[in-house]
Amino acid sequence: MSREASEKYKLFRNYMTNELGVTRADIEKWTKESVAVEVNKKLGQLNIDDMVRSTIKLSVQNCLGGYSYNTSGLRDSIAKELVAKLSVTVKP
Repeated sequence: MSREASEKYKLFRNYMTNELGVTRADIEKWTKESVAVEVNKKLGQLNIDDMVRSTIKLSVQNCLGGYSYNTSGLRDSIAKELVAKLSVTVKP
């Protein structure tokens, strides 16, 4: 940081602290609150249940894909059973 930038930073920091009464703890608190709100927004936009279901189904299909007999019914049955038994919980 250049000397001029350092001086400007000190002036700004002093203004924030002395004139506005904003402390480092205030800034940390506001930042954590803002990040939590944004994370919740992003998680609300994801359909995690569908993502897990499709991932499991693809994994089962890849594992059983080399067999010559009719595996589509078997793959679907296994995928449905796995999906029914799995539960995903996202905690913010």
